[in-house]
Amino acid sequence: MAKNFTICVGTLGMGMWRSPDGGDTWGRGRIGEGYQGGKSVFGMAAHPQDPSIIYAGANDGIYLSRDRGAAFQRLPSPMDGMRVWRVAVDPVDPDTIFAGSSPVLIHRSRDAGRTWEMVCDDFVDECPNVGTPRPTGITIDPTDHRSIWVSVEVDGLRRSTDGGDTWTRVSGGGLDYPDLHGVTIVPSSPKAVIATTEYDVLVSEDMGESWRNIRCDGSHFPMPYTRTVVLKEGDPSVMFAAIGDQSIGSEGAVSRSLDGGDTWHEPRLPVPPSSHVECFATHPADPDLVLACTHYGQIFGSSDGGDWWIKLHKEVTENRGGLLWVPN
Repeated sequence: MAKNFTICVGTLGMGMWRSPDGGDTWGRGRIGEGYQGGKSVFGMAAHPQDPSIIYAGANDGIYLSRDRGAAFQRLPSPMDGMRVWRVAVDPVDPDTIFAGSSPVLIHRSRDAGRTWEMVCDDFVDECPNVGTPRPTGITIDPTDHRSIWVSVEVDGLRRSTDGGDTWTRVSGGGLDYPDLHGVTIVPSSPKAVIATTEYDVLVSEDMGESWRNIRCDGSHFPMPYTRTVVLKEGDPSVMFAAIGDQSIGSEGAVSRSLDGGDTWHEPRLPVPPSSHVECFATHPADPDLVLACTHYGQIFGSSDGGDWWIKLHKEVTENRGGLLWVPN
């Protein structure tokens, strides 16, 4: 793969690992001050116009880096001391940032993180399986940035149509099972929304009014567990699904569709993943460069849009969705 890019990987308990040369060498990206062991990084988001700026959600608040992840400083916010699981930057107005914590509260900043307001707290305090719910995805519609979607494990799907001022719960069909693992906007015609649950991939083409299950439509995956679906940058007909045998399992795979989700196949990885695939990383600077990280920290990469994959030599501790790359 090309080497002129920086990779950041968040972990549970070992902070954030960073490679400034496309995976050849690795070191810690510092999350605040002091000893880095015991720190957790759950989710990250890069500025859409300035790749040196990265936001990170950690076990004690939200952080900002201005040097591609070499060092992060905490942004004072109402989320100080809280586990911040997901961060999203508005692609049209990058000064607008959304962050989701556990217990689940959605906060919004309109001034690049200097001040914050809580915009949604309509979530349960406790839930099955994970105990305390956590946001697994915050997605801002790239064609209508006033439309924001939030997936929660385990408390369903929320949507705002006014930039985060008001929110509604999206339900019906497979969404009646509230274990949501991710949400993706497909800027196709008609526009589609993909929501992943523990064992289903649900698609809506009417902005959440109705849903169909890709698995039931014949697009069968070889493993039952699904974590998330992402799109190839610039080509929404190419999709990648993170799958595995179970949440705490011993097998995983990358599944790819070249026809908008109608059919899927599994590109061969150089070694079998030892757990489900947790997340992907893409960037418009190179649409063919795709990274994937497993739940237990194996990192794979493709530089040709997902045909051929390599395994990076670095392995990290447990990953919960914190993975990105930015151009140098």
